[in-house]
Amino acid sequence: MRTDIPPATSGRQVVIVDDEPDFARGLARLICGHFDDVQTRVFDSGRAALQALGEQPAQVMITDLRMPEMNGMQLLAKALHAHPELSVVLLSAYGTVETAVQALHTGAYDFLTKPIEPEQLFRVVLKGLERSRLLEENSRLRQLVEQRDSRFELIGEGPASQRVRRTIAAIAQSDYTVLIRGESGTGKDLAARPIHR
Repeated sequence: MRTDIPPATSGRQVVIVDDEPDFARGLARLICGHFDDVQTRVFDSGRAALQALGEQPAQVMITDLRMPEMNGMQLLAKALHAHPELSVVLLSAYGTVETAVQALHTGAYDFLTKPIEPEQLFRVVLKGLERSRLLEENSRLRQLVEQRDSRFELIGEGPASQRVRRTIAAIAQSDYTVLIRGESGTGKDLAARPIHR
């Protein structure tokens, strides 16, 4: 169930999940008071948070470890499966070293114990936002490189060039071993790139 914090619409977003609504709203106020460009969304269950993340992604999720229905570890695994760029911070009043290590091995970005020092919270949120931004940028750049590499740049639109393009496309779909021969500078590498991908 959603609490009374208005939905975020743009900018950097932090999702807070805790079955203690007053605590979650307090975190939201701290974060919004410290960061001008960060919006928060507060949920009292993992299920509601996952649904909201599916509708509108966030960069950071702060979740309590102990909650009914879906605990923080389960939420962590499901959220990262659907949103690998999300920086997830687990909170617990009962934090142990073993629990923190397990959370980090599951993919948590950080683990904080309650009560939380505001400066520590701000540092973790800032680093989580930056991590998510870098992961999103990396993903975007990889897609650009893949798109660029998927088009091979042969000059010419004549019948011979079109025939070469069709041949390269057909060979690229097969498992045949191919030897490309030609004079130096004729573009053998341009033909080989789409075949060997």
